[in-house]
Order: sequence, then C-alpha cells, then structure tokens
Amino acid sequence: MTTVDQETQRRFGIDAAILMENAGRGVAERLQERVSEGTVVCVAGPGHNGGDAMVVARHLHRSGKYCVHVVLLRDDVKELVRVQLERLDALQVPQSSWSDDPAQVRRELERADCIVDGISGTGLAGPLRTPAAELVSAIRAAGTPVLSIDVPSGSRIGMAEDDSIVHARWTVVTGNVKDFLFCARVRPAAGEITVVDPGFPPELVEEIGTRTRRIRFGASGGLRPIAVDAYKSRRGRVLVIGGSAGAAGAAILAGEAALHAGAGMVRILSEPDTVAAALVREPALLGETIPAPTEESRWDDLMRWADAIVLGPGWIGASDDEIVSVCERAASGMLPVVADAAALRIPAERWESLDRRWLSGRVVLTPHPGEMAGLLGTNRLVDTIAADPYGAIETFRARCPATVVLKDAVTIIGGSEFVVVDGREPALGTAGSGDVLSGVIGAYLAAENAPERAAEEAVCVHLAAGRHLAREVGWFSASELARRIRSNNRLTDTRGDAQ
Repeated sequence: MTTVDQETQRRFGIDAAILMENAGRGVAERLQERVSEGTVVCVAGPGHNGGDAMVVARHLHRSGKYCVHVVLLRDDVKELVRVQLERLDALQVPQSSWSDDPAQVRRELERADCIVDGISGTGLAGPLRTPAAELVSAIRAAGTPVLSIDVPSGSRIGMAEDDSIVHARWTVVTGNVKDFLFCARVRPAAGEITVVDPGFPPELVEEIGTRTRRIRFGASGGLRPIAVDAYKSRRGRVLVIGGSAGAAGAAILAGEAALHAGAGMVRILSEPDTVAAALVREPALLGETIPAPTEESRWDDLMRWADAIVLGPGWIGASDDEIVSVCERAASGMLPVVADAAALRIPAERWESLDRRWLSGRVVLTPHPGEMAGLLGTNRLVDTIAADPYGAIETFRARCPATVVLKDAVTIIGGSEFVVVDGREPALGTAGSGDVLSGVIGAYLAAENAPERAAEEAVCVHLAAGRHLAREVGWFSASELARRIRSNNRLTDTRGDAQ
C-alpha cells in the first residue's frame, strides 16, 4: 500500500494531501455512524496516520455534534501533518501533547466518549518504543472505546505477545485491508473492520497487488447445487478412515457431516465397535473394519469405490506408516484426501516424500495452530504461527504443496492464494467441530471440486451453520452442527435454475 500511495501521486498526479483528506473524511463518516455525539479525542502520531487523525478531528469539529480534543504524541511532525495542525489551530480546536503533559492527556482520554487512534500505521519494523508505547498504555487504561485508523497502533506481522498495541472497538482501513489484521495476535485488537477508499486508482491497486501476497475473503452462497436428476453415486462417495476406541465419535461426526453436505454415500472404515455405533446412530452410513496393510485386494476395492477420503478423525491408534500407506494408495489413483487429526501427526518430511502432483491437486490438510506447529517441527512455536500464519503456511507449502486450512478464530486457507474467513464464532470452538468440517470438505472433494474451492466453500458453510445455531440456541454440540449443515442445501435442475 505504500507503493500504491507513492505511485498514485507519481503516475496519476493525485496529491498526498488529497489522499489524506479523502481518508480522514471517510474515517470521520464511519465514526459518526457509530458515535452520534459526545467528546472525541483524536490521538496523532508524527506520520501520515496522525495527519488522517487531524482531518477526522476537523470534520467532527465542523459537524457541531462533538467536543473535539487533539493529542499529539510529540511536537516534531511531518510537513503534511503540520499543515493539518495549522488548520486545527485556525479553528481553535484544543490540543495537548503527551511529551509536554501526560497527566493532562490521561484526563482527556478518560473523559472522552471515543478515542481516534492515529499513532502509527503499517510502517512498523518492530515494537512501539517510548513514548508511543506509554501513550498506548494510557489509551488502554482509559477504558474508552477506540476507533483505529487503518490498523491498531502497534500491530504488525510477527509481533510478540507482550508488544504494545491499541485495542480498538472499530478499525477503519484506508485502502486495501492489511493482511496482518487477521493474524491471531492482532485480530482481537482490531474489532469491527470496515474500509474507506482514499482515492487510489483501482487499476493501480490491482497491478501492484499481483506482485505481492494474494489475499481475498471467503464467501459462499450455501452448499453446492445438486442436479435434480442426480443419484447417490453421482453425488459423490466419501470414505472416512478413523475412529479408534475412545475417539469413535470423530469418524461418525465426519461421516454424518459428509452426508448432510450432499454426499450420496459415506462409508466409515474403522474398528468394529465404531462401525456398529455409527450404524446405530445413522443407518444411512455404510461401515466396515479397516483392512490390514497386506490386504491388497480389499484396499484396491475401497480405493475404486471412493471419490474422496477423509483421513484421520479419531484414528488415535494409527502409526505414521499406516497413514502414509493410505496416502500412497490414494496418490496412485489421484484420489482426493482430506487429512485431519491423526493424519496431521506425520512430520513434514513424510508429506514431502509423497507425489507432489497429487498433493497440489487433490489434498487438503486441516491443522489447528498446534498441529501446524507440529507439521513445521518442534522449533516452530504456536506463538510464532499466531504472529504470522501466512509465513507458516508458506513455509510448509514449500515442502508440501497441498491446500492448507489453518483453523482458528480466523481461518486462513493457503493455496495458490490466501483466503481469509473471518469467523470469530466462539460457539464453533467445541469438541468435534473440526471433524464436521473435514466431513464437509470431503463431500465437496467427492463432488469433483478443486481442493481450494472445496476448502473455501466448506469453511464458509461450516461457519454459516455455526452462526445460525448460535443465534437460535446459544452453545451447541458438534452433533447439532453436523445436522444443521443440511439446512443450507440447494437443488438445481439441469438448466441450473434454483428450485
């Protein structure tokens, strides 16, 4: 975005002052939609985010609905910011300086109805230092709702858990949304995220965006359409392998979810007790015991039968060799696989040894941050993944080019591009929720969807079902979630018209 800003000025002749005015006005409008009146303190750093904050202060002051006070981090500011400060002087907007009188600033922050945070933007290379870190601490101590401009001050890729960061109720992004807002370390501090356009030429944003990390936001209109003349084999056959003693429910939940997501047939491959329990719970499921590795003909039959495999839910007794053996069989027939739970225990070097063409075109891995850390090796901590999930996915995919669904409050899908699904639905944080997701992805893969598409659609449908349930009943179990998946289904006739 720094490059976009510079090129907008150089190639299109749109002055930086115009961009700042547009950004500040847009932020002021967003604030007015959320806080109708009262006292607003606009906190300005020395850079252009501080200038944006001063533009916000001027528009709020001129509206006549707000008592506005400006706080400067320090007196030495950039030239554009100095111009905005002079305009506020002319309007007699009251000001104070953190470097001159921190006690007064604390009083202003505590009595405000809203604080506008313009201390720092995207240019941070490290943690905030004094005096900015002290001012951030004062903002947090005030307990006043905060609106951050572009990003919460102090946030960045790779930030440590104890780094100073503003905790905003609202973040109004200027231009394109910044990727690190959706890192686990930053997302809780950003609050509601909206975007305003400062006037960057769209073609320039697109051009420069193609040179950098590609990120977009996941969206789904519901479960995949099913033709009205479809029958069970055409709707896809899913083979779920897992469910050891003590974890039988995981495989059953994955199987049920695959059925509710539209699969025509689902077979549970597990221990005898798990198969029996699955058939009692859902007679539509098929079931049989896992063959021994030497039973080649049975494995061949199963691989021919399946259109996709969900590998690992509850398979706590499996060895790495058993899991790799299933993967090798699937790879030989280019059979799609969702690797979950136990299948994620095998280290990166075992994944790396598998057919790369199969991995890149047929495989989805669904780790949570702890499992991702395990895939990357013991030297990679969960905290590192929270600070830079994109980097963690890129590091793993350099070795294993499968589609990765990194599950968290914000789910990030890594493939040819990154897809961010900003879920933040705590009711989905329940045992078995991930098994349901793996079953839905399996159903989508069985219907001949590409892995990235299957993963995105499944994550979005899983989230939508969870949100609906949370609104209706509050907390829920994974069993309820699996059944709710079907409520989003749609049918189409052969012309594609909605039924």
